[in-house]
Amino acid sequence: MNVDKNARPLILLLLYLALLQGTASAQTESTSSRISAPNSIYGELIAGYGLGLTANYERILVTITPLSFSVHAGFGIVVSEPVVGIALPAGVNLLIGRNHMLELSTGMVYVSGEDWDSSPHSNVWLSALIGYRYQPINGGLIIRIGFTAYFTDEVIHPSIGFSLGHAF
Repeated sequence: MNVDKNARPLILLLLYLALLQGTASAQTESTSSRISAPNSIYGELIAGYGLGLTANYERILVTITPLSFSVHAGFGIVVSEPVVGIALPAGVNLLIGRNHMLELSTGMVYVSGEDWDSSPHSNVWLSALIGYRYQPINGGLIIRIGFTAYFTDEVIHPSIGFSLGHAF
């Protein structure tokens, strides 16, 4: 199987996160059983380094009050210079607080599409986020707003993101 060299880090991250989730679930059965809404889905609009719209799934793996650790992955579209295409974000989060939380996240975004001149383009962007999250501990509405920095080709691209979703 031929895999694009830029896609390899994202594939390895996703495999690592899947293994981590299985290990953390087995080791923290009593902790995760106290989380009444460990799953969430949300849509995110990102503006700054272009424009992006993603749909994401997140799973809280471990909670040691007031800290929670989670993993997320998603699928979306991105329109930023020089590419228009798909985005596959994945990463890990540290949530601090209960209903109103400080969110710290790091991850990768695999972007594949076409340049403005229609030539193929793919790349892996590293990302770091700091933001605010409202998420009731029993589930329900999620509201997120944050500052994200994307690291591409030795350049930092700042952006602002806003999300709405549901925890269950």
